[in-house]
Parts: sequence; structure tokens; C-alpha cells
Amino acid sequence: MTYAQQRYFCATAIAIMAAIVLRAAELPNPWPAAIAVYVYGLVAWPAIREEVLPNVQPGLYAMICLGAALLVFVYENLGAAAGW
Repeated sequence: MTYAQQRYFCATAIAIMAAIVLRAAELPNPWPAAIAVYVYGLVAWPAIREEVLPNVQPGLYAMICLGAALLVFVYENLGAAAGW
């Protein structure tokens, strides 16, 4: 396992813990999942910057993570509208 893979694993663990804590705090759906996606993106930022996106500014990357979190909202609402 490489150092970058360890960072991704830790970022995943932190995001899952954040979602569990937010779910335990009884936040309504899609908030815990969306916040977990955003937390994952922010925690994984150093590894992603080194390997995948070396020329992306931090502000732009934060906006990319926010966009991914908003997609969680869209998919959650589509699933609720479809009755899933």
C-alpha cells in the first residue's frame, strides 16, 4: 500500500465517521451524505493535489467538492421522488 493509498483510506474513514456522527445527531437526509462527500474531498486534497490535479487552486478544488456534494442532494431527491 502506497502512502497516497493510505491517505485515501484515512480520508474515507474520516468521511464515514462524519456521516455516522451527523446521522446520530438526527440531521435529515441528504445532509450527512453530502457533508461526508465534502469532508472526503477536503481530507484527500493533499494526495489528490500531488497525484491527479497538481495545477488546480485550492479554491477551485473546494468548489469541485461542493459540486459533488450538491450532486448527492440531486440524487437523493431523485430517489425520493421515484419512491426508492
